Amino acid sequence: MQTPAFWKNRYGMEAHPEGGWFYETFSPSLKKTKRSLCTSMMYLLEENDYSAFHRIESDELWHYYDGSVNVLLHCLTPEGEYDLKELGVHNKQAVPCVLIPANTWFAAELAHKSGTFALSGCTVSPVFDFDDFEMAD
Repeated sequence: MQTPAFWKNRYGMEAHPEGGWFYETFSPSLKKTKRSLCTSMMYLLEENDYSAFHRIESDELWHYYDGSVNVLLHCLTPEGEYDLKELGVHNKQAVPCVLIPANTWFAAELAHKSGTFALSGCTVSPVFDFDDFEMAD
């Protein structure tokens, strides 16, 4: 297991608008013409970081890579039902890959805060576009 500083430096991660740190690993959308298959990024949360409630118009697949703790994904379905998903490998309830369906409101935080971090990846299909992104008030 590496440290948050290692991952930030290795990928030159930047602060993400919804919280945490990110590095875009694959984005064919630079042409801005036709939507491509997907985009992908590395996403880091440490200690008190969180991803604020938001939704996008595409499916988002989260992958767990490294860290000292699992990630809690708080989801509100389009029908208004709450669903807690646990991303990681640190207990039997957690899974290393979680799908967040399109148009689901969701937020992410670490299961435990002090001295912890989690490195995950997010793959969005079709391609992520900030025009399809909505942050909650």
